[in-house]
Amino acid sequence: MGHNRKLRMGTLRTRLGRARRYLKLAGDSLWRKSPTTARRHSDAELLGRVEKLNAAAERQWQLMNADPERRRYLLEKPLAGVREAPAMLYRLGLALEALDLGLGHTVLDFGAGSCWLSIILNRLRCRTISIDVSPTALAIGKEALAQEPHGRPELDPQFLPYDGRKIPLADASVDRVICFDSFHHVPNQDEILAELFRVLRPGGRVVMAEPGEGHAHADASEFDAGNFGVLENDLVLEELLERVRRTGFSEVFVKPYPDVPILVLSGAAHLRLLAGDHSLFPMNHMIDSLKQFHVLILLKGQPTRDSRNPGILRARISVPAETRLEGRVGTLVGFTMQVENTGDTTWLAAESRVTGGYVGVGGHLLDAAGQTIRIGFLTERLPRDVAPGERVEVPSAFGLPALAGRFRLRLDLVAEGIAWFSQRGSPTTDVEMDIAWSDSRDPRRFEARIEPLGTFPPPKVAESFPLRLRLTNAGDTTWLSEPRGARGTVSVGVQLLDEAGAVAERDYLRIPLPRDVTPGETVEVEAAVPRPAGRPDRFAVDLVAEQICWFVSHGSKPLVFTLE
Repeated sequence: MGHNRKLRMGTLRTRLGRARRYLKLAGDSLWRKSPTTARRHSDAELLGRVEKLNAAAERQWQLMNADPERRRYLLEKPLAGVREAPAMLYRLGLALEALDLGLGHTVLDFGAGSCWLSIILNRLRCRTISIDVSPTALAIGKEALAQEPHGRPELDPQFLPYDGRKIPLADASVDRVICFDSFHHVPNQDEILAELFRVLRPGGRVVMAEPGEGHAHADASEFDAGNFGVLENDLVLEELLERVRRTGFSEVFVKPYPDVPILVLSGAAHLRLLAGDHSLFPMNHMIDSLKQFHVLILLKGQPTRDSRNPGILRARISVPAETRLEGRVGTLVGFTMQVENTGDTTWLAAESRVTGGYVGVGGHLLDAAGQTIRIGFLTERLPRDVAPGERVEVPSAFGLPALAGRFRLRLDLVAEGIAWFSQRGSPTTDVEMDIAWSDSRDPRRFEARIEPLGTFPPPKVAESFPLRLRLTNAGDTTWLSEPRGARGTVSVGVQLLDEAGAVAERDYLRIPLPRDVTPGETVEVEAAVPRPAGRPDRFAVDLVAEQICWFVSHGSKPLVFTLE
């Protein structure tokens, strides 16, 4: 018991010491109480304190960074605490849905703090710009991103400190802005709203997920305001909407979602609610919650749709009626298709984008019965961006696959990293393909797997030895067995090797094939091989297409052995 009491007292002394360090650096009293009413500061008062409040924010971040426990918390957000994670993730889901993100969008994380939200946006393949008045906070964010195993540094995430007044970005340079628990700290709200409007592209949006009434005198807010001197302000929705209107945003929408703990019903009550008993819906509690938590969407002009964040992906694909692809394996074939955008989304042509979201024409390989053999067998780039209602011609040329028979090429479009159009209900177009194997008179790729059968190496005898082999056609060319000796006819060739392993006699013996062998097939051959007089008993077995080549020249591996 005494030992446990000492541990508890040690922990208490540690916590009090940490609090004193906060107080010494912050220059304020831990026990100062804030008024119980909401903090309402005039614009004139706050405008004169911008620099002071910026310095207070940096001082607070320095203190948190110096505390190992708080630093761990910052690096692990939003999964740092089991009690707060559910509400934070719930609000994050609402904000992400409202952002209407697209692959490769440039997103400004305003008041990013430790940049945990920027890291999530980076993993979603957005180009992030994290901005904050605290360089220490941004340094923590850089460290957290460097520790993220699934981060995407190729998207060049940026971390920008700013002076609390002027955002250091060009006009119309970002697609989206997110303010997550940050705008209520801003003393000069009209000035910052104008800056957000300026850097936002036409058709873009600002999304705010912010606490509302009563936040300023919550316990945590009073602690931060009283001890660090940072601004904890209430956001009154009516005032905020008027500021937004004056700034010039074309429309403002609010998502009326209560916070996590508000709506809970018993199973029986929920069934009654579904049956029409609306008196069971706790509307009064919901309205109270809506005053304390806001998700706002601020639009700068009408939203636009492109293939990074598509709406309806729909295409009409046409090919000439006589189009039919025929030839031997590997034959280069070509055709031209016409593609019309019948959806509501502009298709972006592939450039140097690393994020996806661009559109290409693809082809899936199907067998004669319509079963898919390979998804994405063919891909072709669009010649340019294609707006709804426009048409483009797309040429295609490719080698027929290493399969023989009748097949189909199913033409489809794909928004890379998002979906095939057919997954969104867009029609496809089929092109018939008749493919024949190449044969050994005009080969593509010779490859043989040569396996010995029976006792191997064969026993050493006086004049000859038996050689039994299993041969598998592992290439894409049919081996012709007749007429023997003619150009392109395939035989088994036995070669003599010298003591160093070099070929001493290449055409020592020919063993004919019993029949033609198509790719994937196997045959067996057997022959009596005479022993060479006065030479080492070392041999190599390869296949040869007469008057064309030995298979080893295509990379096929011969069978080499020595008689024991």
